Amino acid sequence: MDAFEFYPAKTSLKKSIAFGLFYLLLAWIYRSIVDFADIGSIGTAVLVVFVVIGAHGLLRGLIGLAAPKPCFAADGSGFSVRGKKRWRWDELVDVRIRRVRAGPIPVGTWVSLAVKKNGRGLTKRVEIPWSLLPGCADETAAAILQAALMAGWQPKDKHAARTAAKLQNHLAPG
Repeated sequence: MDAFEFYPAKTSLKKSIAFGLFYLLLAWIYRSIVDFADIGSIGTAVLVVFVVIGAHGLLRGLIGLAAPKPCFAADGSGFSVRGKKRWRWDELVDVRIRRVRAGPIPVGTWVSLAVKKNGRGLTKRVEIPWSLLPGCADETAAAILQAALMAGWQPKDKHAARTAAKLQNHLAPG
């Protein structure tokens, strides 16, 4: 198998910047409406949460645009997520798509890989967040699964096999 890398989509990074600016704007509006002497510790905590979320989204988007790093890289011997530790294909346990909904409204979708932790039976989840996906989560997970299958990976349990079958159906034409 040839080596390949997935880079975050520029639209996702721009959405992350917009998301961060929106939260920083909310923090600025909140601060201008409410006097610090009157808001107390809960109000201060709300302001801090707005600033932290906004700064995180803004910085993630700006850094991703300025110095892009692959969100997923693979070759025949193994893979790496977000440029961190490299795993062999036999350490991969499962590939899943995680979704969060607020009632009927979809809030977030990302790809989650379960890998063996320290070679034992324990697993660790490695995530590719929505802001770093190269496209939609379904297509990214299906491409990762296809690369794993081409490298000889086999699902280890019934849940992984079920997920693999769903993602392979996503790859099927028509």
